[in-house]
Amino acid sequence: MFTSNTYKSIVRFVVPLLYPTIASLVARLGYHVSLAAVLQIVIGGGVGLGVILLALEKKFPWIGVFLGWFGAPKYVPTVKKASLLATLDEQASTIEGLKAQVAALAPGSTPAPAQPVAETAQVA
Repeated sequence: MFTSNTYKSIVRFVVPLLYPTIASLVARLGYHVSLAAVLQIVIGGGVGLGVILLALEKKFPWIGVFLGWFGAPKYVPTVKKASLLATLDEQASTIEGLKAQVAALAPGSTPAPAQPVAETAQVA
């Protein structure tokens, strides 16, 4: 039920904000910290902690427990992305062909024999 990518993303976003929130609320009650300072602690601490945990999770996957969920959400590539990758592959092969043609036409190289042109049907 709660294993969708959306739910996982929300949990991994909110959990790092909980740690500084709890710490700042405890500080507010015990040391009479102003509300402005509480907001700065929550926002700055949450963003900083989130970035640090996400960066460390790539090297140490067990750190995902501090984000509330092991592993980042897995998204299936869309049709648009797949067609874009196919287009990029076509363009890469075209570029390689053009590089070979340029190398053949470089000064000092022997020109390649001309390719025969296919005859087209004439309309009467």
